[in-house]
Amino acid sequence: MVIVTGGNQPGDRFTEAFTSSQYLQERGVPASAILSEDTGTSSWESLQNVAELANRHGIGSVILVSDPFHSLRIKLMVEELGLRADTSSTRSSPVRGFAAFKKHVQEAGGVALGRVLGFERTESLLG
Repeated sequence: MVIVTGGNQPGDRFTEAFTSSQYLQERGVPASAILSEDTGTSSWESLQNVAELANRHGIGSVILVSDPFHSLRIKLMVEELGLRADTSSTRSSPVRGFAAFKKHVQEAGGVALGRVLGFERTESLLG
Protein backbone atom coordinates (compact mmCIF):
# COMPACT_ATOMS: atom_id res chain seq x y z
CA MET A 1 0.00 0.00 0.00
CA VAL A 2 1.07 3.55 -0.73
CA ILE A 3 -0.42 6.47 1.15
CA VAL A 4 -0.04 9.76 -0.70
CA THR A 5 -0.54 13.06 1.05
CA GLY A 6 -0.98 16.71 0.29
CA GLY A 7 -3.72 19.21 -0.21
CA ASN A 8 -3.73 22.12 -2.59
CA GLN A 9 -2.84 25.77 -2.47
CA PRO A 10 -5.09 28.58 -3.69
CA GLY A 11 -5.18 28.42 -7.48
CA ASP A 12 -4.22 24.73 -7.68
CA ARG A 13 -6.55 22.62 -9.77
CA PHE A 14 -5.54 19.35 -8.10
CA THR A 15 -4.29 18.25 -4.70
CA GLU A 16 -0.75 16.95 -4.23
CA ALA A 17 -2.26 13.62 -3.19
CA PHE A 18 -4.26 13.36 -6.42
CA THR A 19 -1.26 14.25 -8.55
CA SER A 20 0.91 11.72 -6.69
CA SER A 21 -1.73 9.04 -7.14
CA GLN A 22 -1.93 9.73 -10.87
CA TYR A 23 1.87 9.63 -11.16
CA LEU A 24 2.04 6.25 -9.41
CA GLN A 25 -0.78 4.78 -11.50
CA GLU A 26 0.90 5.92 -14.72
CA ARG A 27 3.92 3.92 -13.57
CA GLY A 28 1.97 0.74 -12.91
CA VAL A 29 0.85 1.00 -9.29
CA PRO A 30 -2.76 -0.22 -9.14
CA ALA A 31 -5.27 2.33 -7.86
CA SER A 32 -6.42 -0.25 -5.30
CA ALA A 33 -2.95 -0.07 -3.70
CA ILE A 34 -3.07 3.71 -3.20
CA LEU A 35 -4.68 5.50 -0.27
CA SER A 36 -4.96 9.30 -0.28
CA GLU A 37 -4.85 11.88 2.48
CA ASP A 38 -5.63 15.31 1.08
CA THR A 39 -7.24 17.19 3.96
CA GLY A 40 -4.37 17.91 6.35
CA THR A 41 -3.26 21.51 6.57
CA SER A 42 0.03 20.81 8.37
CA SER A 43 2.51 17.96 8.59
CA TRP A 44 1.09 16.93 11.97
CA GLU A 45 -2.52 16.96 10.76
CA SER A 46 -1.66 15.05 7.57
CA LEU A 47 0.29 12.46 9.54
CA GLN A 48 -2.55 12.05 12.06
CA ASN A 49 -4.80 11.24 9.11
CA VAL A 50 -2.17 8.89 7.67
CA ALA A 51 -1.97 7.06 11.01
CA GLU A 52 -5.76 6.64 11.03
CA LEU A 53 -5.71 5.30 7.45
CA ALA A 54 -2.83 2.97 8.26
CA ASN A 55 -4.57 1.63 11.36
CA ARG A 56 -7.82 1.09 9.43
CA HIS A 57 -5.92 -0.97 6.85
CA GLY A 58 -3.79 -2.94 9.30
CA ILE A 59 -0.57 -1.11 8.44
CA GLY A 60 1.81 -0.91 11.39
CA SER A 61 4.96 0.38 9.75
CA VAL A 62 5.63 2.93 7.06
CA ILE A 63 8.42 4.27 4.90
CA LEU A 64 8.19 8.04 4.68
CA VAL A 65 9.43 9.79 1.56
CA SER A 66 10.15 13.50 1.85
CA ASP A 67 12.87 16.06 1.31
CA PRO A 68 16.06 15.67 3.36
CA PHE A 69 15.21 18.61 5.63
CA HIS A 70 11.88 17.21 6.75
CA SER A 71 12.58 13.49 7.13
CA LEU A 72 13.64 13.27 10.77
CA ARG A 73 10.77 15.41 12.06
CA ILE A 74 8.08 13.47 10.21
CA LYS A 75 9.62 10.15 11.30
CA LEU A 76 9.43 11.24 14.94
CA MET A 77 5.87 12.51 14.45
CA VAL A 78 4.70 9.21 12.99
CA GLU A 79 6.36 7.29 15.79
CA GLU A 80 4.55 9.53 18.31
CA LEU A 81 1.34 8.56 16.50
CA GLY A 82 2.09 4.88 17.11
CA LEU A 83 3.54 3.63 13.82
CA ARG A 84 6.99 2.24 13.17
CA ALA A 85 8.73 4.39 10.59
CA ASP A 86 11.75 4.55 8.35
CA THR A 87 12.55 7.33 5.93
CA SER A 88 13.75 7.56 2.38
CA SER A 89 14.78 11.11 1.63
CA THR A 90 14.78 12.52 -1.84
CA ARG A 91 18.27 12.89 -3.25
CA SER A 92 17.92 16.56 -3.97
CA SER A 93 15.86 19.58 -3.13
CA PRO A 94 15.03 22.76 -5.01
CA VAL A 95 16.00 24.61 -1.80
CA ARG A 96 19.62 25.80 -2.00
CA GLY A 97 22.09 28.25 -0.48
CA PHE A 98 21.01 30.31 2.53
CA ALA A 99 17.43 29.07 2.16
CA ALA A 100 18.71 25.50 2.71
CA PHE A 101 20.58 26.59 5.84
CA LYS A 102 17.43 28.33 7.10
CA LYS A 103 15.38 25.17 6.40
CA HIS A 104 17.85 23.03 8.38
CA VAL A 105 17.63 25.42 11.35
CA GLN A 106 13.81 25.48 11.24
CA GLU A 107 13.59 21.69 11.11
CA ALA A 108 16.16 21.29 13.91
CA GLY A 109 14.08 23.66 16.04
CA GLY A 110 10.93 21.71 15.21
CA VAL A 111 12.60 18.42 16.16
CA ALA A 112 13.93 19.88 19.42
CA LEU A 113 10.56 21.31 20.46
CA GLY A 114 8.74 18.16 19.43
CA ARG A 115 11.11 15.96 21.43
CA VAL A 116 10.71 18.11 24.54
CA LEU A 117 7.01 19.00 24.38
CA GLY A 118 5.67 16.28 22.09
CA PHE A 119 4.79 16.96 18.47
CA GLU A 120 1.05 17.18 19.09
CA ARG A 121 1.53 19.82 21.78
CA THR A 122 4.09 21.69 19.66
CA GLU A 123 1.60 21.75 16.77
CA SER A 124 -1.17 23.08 19.02
CA LEU A 125 1.12 25.84 20.34
CA LEU A 126 2.67 26.88 17.02
CA GLY A 127 -0.12 25.97 14.61
